Order: sequence, then structure tokens, then C-alpha cells
Amino acid sequence: MYYDKIIIDSSEVENDFIDIEFLLKKEILIKLPNGNLKVNFVGEVITPNSKIISLPKKFRVNQSNIDLTVNVLKTFRSLTKDGKSLIENKSFTSGGEITSGVQYFKTFKKFFFDHITYDFITPKKKVNKHTSIPMGAPFDVVQTEINSERFGGGLTYKLKDKSNLNWKGISLSNIYYSTCKDLFDEFGTKEDNVEFGSVTSYYKAKGHQFEYINIDEEFVIDEINKSEVGAVHLAIKSNLINYYKHKSVNEKYNIRIFYSKNFEYVWEHFCRVVLKHNEKFKKKIDWVESNYKSSNPDVFSDFDNKMFIADCKYYNDINSDYTKEMYEYNECQNNKYPIIILVPSHETIIFNEPRRHNEVELLIVKISLEEVINNVIDGENEVLDKIYSIIRNNSIRNLNF
Repeated sequence: MYYDKIIIDSSEVENDFIDIEFLLKKEILIKLPNGNLKVNFVGEVITPNSKIISLPKKFRVNQSNIDLTVNVLKTFRSLTKDGKSLIENKSFTSGGEITSGVQYFKTFKKFFFDHITYDFITPKKKVNKHTSIPMGAPFDVVQTEINSERFGGGLTYKLKDKSNLNWKGISLSNIYYSTCKDLFDEFGTKEDNVEFGSVTSYYKAKGHQFEYINIDEEFVIDEINKSEVGAVHLAIKSNLINYYKHKSVNEKYNIRIFYSKNFEYVWEHFCRVVLKHNEKFKKKIDWVESNYKSSNPDVFSDFDNKMFIADCKYYNDINSDYTKEMYEYNECQNNKYPIIILVPSHETIIFNEPRRHNEVELLIVKISLEEVINNVIDGENEVLDKIYSIIRNNSIRNLNF
């Protein structure tokens, strides 16, 4: 997708946005005293007037990172903290919020994967058919005897009832398939699209014929209304009509937002995944809360007999005062394990010399947000290995590293 504006979370930008009233109202952008704006989100904002994407803090602007940002938001769109969604996916008109495209995606994904559309492929209901033509199916001895007297020679078979093939008209089938494919392309993750391709191949192998078509949205609702369907497909027909009505409203004036205003929590979750957070580790070391206040670093890493504790500082400056963390986190675990402050950067390296006072130690590490997110997606341990190397080369608590 082409974007009119590519911006970076937490950065300061000029006040030259077309849909500024909406962006300020949703606190996606925050007005600063000098008249400029502060970016307050990671994700997409699509309006009839512009297409905006905001990349995570310290991300370099390139197509690979744009694709990575969109993909990771899709993949983790169900992420929550304290019961609240961290990633929003909504649509708005001048009249207020409307059903978002992702909700239709979820609905049609369920239909497509649950085989409701093509239930005639493996129908559950069976009917008797008396014929002299071999059907390659079990026959009913009692019914054969009865029907032979009525209809003459042959056998009475129990066959799957294909009369519920109520998906009449290849046009409607093509509209449905093409709509699903468009929604999967726009909202589906890579895994969703792989499964979509697999299910499509299965349907085609079963003999169902459909093809992708370019849908004429001016006439598509009339075309759907003309098609007759049975009860099993009424929900699909109804949702197709509602979806294209929704799209026609969008064309008049629609703003779609797919973003996180709480990316620091998304970032914390990613660090826990990549750095092998283990809640049992905290309990095992008998973490004692400080006398100052509750102390809860984000990561208690315990993997391959290597253990350390880290706190993720998405919004902090690398030069911030970390005195509290230095003394409090060491006190809580009796100066036993490495304590690390993680601040987003373009690369993963130690920042200056470790801070030490007697037995107290603190490592401040620049960590590449790009590398973290890539490792979340690909499952590799590149970032974890770099952290191990930093501890091994810089910490006095480097045993086992």
C-alpha cells in the first residue's frame, strides 16, 4: 500500500495533516505548546483524504519495516492487557463508529473455514435411491425388497443428500469467494492466507467450481439479492449484503484505524516472548518487594540455565536516571542475577560502562526493536543471544553465560 505520510511513534511532526480534527480527537496525535504535533500511535490511519502509517519508535523507514509493522499488528490484534485490547481496529464515519472491516473478515473467515458455504460437499443427511445403476455405496436390504416390488429390479442405496446445494448461480459463489479473498488479503495474517489457500484447494479437489472476479460494487448488492439460497446460506447472503452496504458508506466518508496507542505494552509483551520470560523464575528466586514501592520488572528470563532480569523502557531516554531501578531491583533479589534496562534503538549493544556501587550492578542496553519484532515473527533467538553476549562480556554476574 502507498502511504501519503510515514511517521514514527513518539516523534514530533509538523501540523499539516488533512484530517487533523479526527486525529486530535482520537488522541492519535497530540498538540504540543509550540504548535507541532507528537505522534501517539503505531499503526495505520486510512481516510478518504490520506493514508498514514506510524512505525514503532527507532524504526528505520523502509518498505520492509512498513510490512513488518502491519504484519505484527495483524498477527497480535487480539493482544490484551488487564482485559483491554491493546490494538484497535475500527471504522468511523462522520456519524460515528461503524462495523469495521476486520469484523467482516472474522465473520467470513468463520464461514469459509467451517465449510458452511460448501456443506453439500459432505452433507450429513442421507436419502434412499432405488436404481439399477451401481452407485458404489451401501444398499439397504429391506428397502431394496420393498422398492423392488414397487419400482422393479435394482438396489436401494443410502446416498448423501445433495439437494441442499442451495448455492444456486455461479455468480453468487464467485462473489462470495472473491469477497473472502479480498478480506483475507487485507486483514489476514500470513498463516490465515496459507490456510485460506489450503481450504480453497480442498474445495476445488471436491469438484466445486468458483473463480476470483473483480466485483462491480455499484451492482453487487442487486446481484446478491437476485440469488436464491437455502436456510443454511441465509447468514452468508445477509452478511454479504451488509458488507457491501458498509463499503458504500465508507466510500462517502470513512476513516479506518488499525493501531495501538499503548505500544509500550505491546513492546513489553514482545520482549517477554523473545527473552524467554518465565513467571516461575520470579517465584523460584523468592523475589522480595522493595521497601519503596511495588517492584515489577517486565522480564524474568530463565532459559538454558541462564537467568537475568530486565525492565523495558519504551518511552525513556537512554540517558534517564535509573537510580531507582539500580538499587530497588538489586535489593529485591539480593544482588544475585544480572539486572538490565532495555531501551529501544537501531541496534542491540551495551550503553556505556555498567553502573556499579559495591555489590549493586545495572546494565543499560540499547535493544533493536526491529530485531525483537522479527524474532517474535520468525521464532529465532538472535536478540537473546546478543543479550547473553552482553552479560558475558560486561556483568560481574556472568556465571553460566
